[in-house]
Amino acid sequence: MSCPVYGLQCTAEAPLTSLQNLASFYIQKITDHYPMGAVHLGGYSFGACVAFEMALQLQQAQRTIGHLVLLDGSPLDTGAIAGRYWGRARRYGVAYEVEFLSSVLCSFMMLFMTVDFIKVHGELLAADSQESRVAYATEVLLQTGLFHEWSGLEEAAWSYYKKLIIADRYQVDDHYHGNITLIRTEHGHEWSEGRGEDYGLHKVCDGVVTVHRVAGDHMTFMEGDRVVATASAILGHPAPTEAC
Repeated sequence: MSCPVYGLQCTAEAPLTSLQNLASFYIQKITDHYPMGAVHLGGYSFGACVAFEMALQLQQAQRTIGHLVLLDGSPLDTGAIAGRYWGRARRYGVAYEVEFLSSVLCSFMMLFMTVDFIKVHGELLAADSQESRVAYATEVLLQTGLFHEWSGLEEAAWSYYKKLIIADRYQVDDHYHGNITLIRTEHGHEWSEGRGEDYGLHKVCDGVVTVHRVAGDHMTFMEGDRVVATASAILGHPAPTEAC
């Protein structure tokens, strides 16, 4: 790319009180480095929701947005998260918050290791507090040898949980007036697939929504040769045939 590229990391100081507050925090970090000029934004999964909200806030501030690229995610994913856990909570006879955190921690652990979902989920449900559930997940992950610091890993688990909470509470309150590029996977994100080819973005965007399909699922489209197809779609170039 012909411009500097920066990654925005969700550190301990990032506010996870609302998606709007997180977006504002990131915008301030960008403004500290680049107070003027066009900003190009991209986000993956949950980050796609954050990037969209950042675009809305920058738009309101009359800051120029060059490109908005969403990687297999949509701000309309929000609200689709909670429903799946209410039914499970009733089925297991536990509070919604207990089921939500238990399932979220299973998902978090599966990012790094193979998990026997039924066994681990049951042990998490049986723990006596939310803190104990996070401690259980942290201990299991430490045993993989991939991590060496308890506090940082425990903090990452809580952060993962809190991101899903604020994503679920997020409501789009304006239309984006620019164009959006959506890179969606061949199989579709489980929370977005029912919203159509563009993940429902036409409902919140007045501009053109360009959709690129790439091989793989929500995780694997960022791996191996498939990265070439994803990068080509971001840059607006056709992907080599062998990368599809």
